[in-house]
Amino acid sequence: MLWQFLKTTLLVAAVGAHASLGEASSVGDRLPFKSVSGNVTLEQLDTIMSLVSIAENSKVEWWTNYDYCEDIGDGRGYTMSLVGFCSGTSDLLGVVRDVAKAKASHRIAQFVKPLQAVDGTPSHKGLGSLCSTIHSNNDATWKAAVWGGIRREYWDPATNWAAKHGLTSALSKGFLFDVALNHGAEVVD
Repeated sequence: MLWQFLKTTLLVAAVGAHASLGEASSVGDRLPFKSVSGNVTLEQLDTIMSLVSIAENSKVEWWTNYDYCEDIGDGRGYTMSLVGFCSGTSDLLGVVRDVAKAKASHRIAQFVKPLQAVDGTPSHKGLGSLCSTIHSNNDATWKAAVWGGIRREYWDPATNWAAKHGLTSALSKGFLFDVALNHGAEVVD
């Protein structure tokens, strides 16, 4: 896995990473906050998210993946958004609960109970319109909840582990974030 991550890093560096993405928006426009924990810059987080997006969605433009949703056949139900939250592994449930807390009338909030019912399974029962609802409600409330889930489930555990073990580079934090995403945050606890 380290070799794959390093190859991806070198590939992105070789093509100029964000210098040649052709996207008019700036890092500040792509991220819904002005600072991030873990002692990395927004630009570094932007690059880390591009590397994650290559693995998750086969493109560097991570900010276009908020409304991504499909069953990829891995036994974890629906996979969605920036980092592959899953309907069968509790992390998506946490994000949808955050949506419901922020705005109870939000259309995505209706999926709290169905997600509770399928947690731990690949079942789609009660989730028939989940993907279309995500596509049509890709708004600031959803994006804030997505980032809340990223921080709580993956980013904070990874960067806390890095700090505890004296790892200070953005690359090491990005690598640990990727490990947490792919193997669970308990791996970096």
